Amino acid sequence: MFQQGAHNSSLVTLSHEHLVAIAPDVTFVHTFPGSVKSGIGRDAAGMFKILKSIFVIFAPILDVPNLETGERHLFIATSARYKCGQQKDDGNNKTSSGDGVPLLIEDGTIEQAGRGVNGQVGSGTYSLNWNGESASSKVERLIAKYKEEGTVNQVWRHVESEFERITGSTAI
Repeated sequence: MFQQGAHNSSLVTLSHEHLVAIAPDVTFVHTFPGSVKSGIGRDAAGMFKILKSIFVIFAPILDVPNLETGERHLFIATSARYKCGQQKDDGNNKTSSGDGVPLLIEDGTIEQAGRGVNGQVGSGTYSLNWNGESASSKVERLIAKYKEEGTVNQVWRHVESEFERITGSTAI
């Protein structure tokens, strides 16, 4: 069960790595919102139903309130912390086409962009935990290994084959 979640998470992040290569002026963010009461387990059966029953006991102390999760995702969607990787020249200086809203720190300085899944600041593709923090260096090393092995292309070919199987076309 947990291995499937890690597998799916890797597929999403690797897909984002492909997409940022063909759309570098777009930011791609994969977030884990944490435990949110969303109704996702309402049709749980078997082992999942047992786990859901146990989780109900701990939910009040573990759940991130829906409003807070919404606020966090709005911040992620609009903040310059998660900017795209492509720079363009606006005639005066280099700016990003997707800078977002700058985040001022208490001392008046502007916070720099977050670390992307490739370990670089402002890379354009981010994997974030429930609190908006960048993925661990372990995740970065794993993604680097997958990229080196050509897994990004393998994943994307699989995505395209599924689109074609379902829709009859690979055009997205």
